[in-house]
Amino acid sequence: MDLSKLGTSKKAETGAELVLRHPVTDEKTDISLSLVGSDSSRYRKASHAVQNRSLSRGKFKVTAEKLESNGIEILATCVIGWSNVEDADLFKKKNPECNKENVVKFFKKHVWAKEQADAFVVDRANFLENV
Repeated sequence: MDLSKLGTSKKAETGAELVLRHPVTDEKTDISLSLVGSDSSRYRKASHAVQNRSLSRGKFKVTAEKLESNGIEILATCVIGWSNVEDADLFKKKNPECNKENVVKFFKKHVWAKEQADAFVVDRANFLENV
């Protein structure tokens, strides 16, 4: 088998679009996120930074809250764009700037969106180059 047909690295770097689905009805929403994949250098660097920070503390206590926070930090790094994001409680305007701080706020409040993005980023089928 020609392994070049199974390459995910290139598309994982450039990203793919996830259209978020309603958390109850599973209907497509008009909200989309552009995400790089888990095979991207961006994902790996963020993951390594989080792990190195934890390891450098010597005896560190792992908590569920810290694990969740670390996961959100890594995932927020993977969001390279978004559209139709609106939340009057979080952001002062429609379509706020897509930056790490805003994405972290978004994922902390909208756990269902974080879960969909998390699953999307690690699903290599979303980043196959020859599909």
